[in-house]
Amino acid sequence: MDGNEGGGDNPPISKKRPRQPEDLRDVSGTGGGGGESDSPFLPFRKPNYKRLYPENNMNTEYKVFVESKNLQEKIGNKSPIYLNHIFSTIKGVVTLRRISANRIVVVFKQHNTANNFLNNNNFLDRYDIKAYIPAAQIEKTGIIRFVPSNLSNKELFTKLTSKYEIIAVRRFVKKIGHELIGTQTVSITFLTNSLPENVQYDLFSYRVFDYVPPLQQCYRCFKFNHSAKICYGKRRCSICSGDHSYKECNRPDEICCVNFSK
Repeated sequence: MDGNEGGGDNPPISKKRPRQPEDLRDVSGTGGGGGESDSPFLPFRKPNYKRLYPENNMNTEYKVFVESKNLQEKIGNKSPIYLNHIFSTIKGVVTLRRISANRIVVVFKQHNTANNFLNNNNFLDRYDIKAYIPAAQIEKTGIIRFVPSNLSNKELFTKLTSKYEIIAVRRFVKKIGHELIGTQTVSITFLTNSLPENVQYDLFSYRVFDYVPPLQQCYRCFKFNHSAKICYGKRRCSICSGDHSYKECNRPDEICCVNFSK
């Protein structure tokens, strides 16, 4: 490996930020599998990984998000009296907060009591709810550049070392014709709230840069910061912003952005 390819203090900056193709999974997901049987470009994650608060976490409070498994049972709309009653049996809870109709956050002061709640399957099953830690609470993703494209995600995961635990590795790709081609940019997700300055591949040191994810837009309502899979808004037309699919649009010349329409 050429010593000039590691990304020193001032590595060349690409004109375009690497895009995240639709057929790549988000490295922040909670899936535990580490296999690459479907595609060499799928993220390689720490096997059997479950998002739990580490002992060295620097949070001042430990948040656990709670949602109903049944979408008709909106836990955020439940009576505070009911929520106080059921969560009074959980050790270490200091407060409950409503996030939305579908979600509340349960706050703990200690990491171990938060983790115990996440593993309390009897309680979760009894009330038909699911609990999880938001990725931003304990995970941080960075990128390294100029990584030879013949190195697989699995090999990188196995050989890269850092002062923080590495939990996922994913190579960015670009589409040429009908084929996905691996680039020399790789994202790494660490079990920490801050990025390390570098990671090691044997003797070679790669500088770690901040990862700026692409802006997420829903292709159902065309609002931002959520996907169509979890959209509760009305379907909107991407052409005229009407209450219908673009396939049914009868006003193709009346172009109007949903986010600027009145």
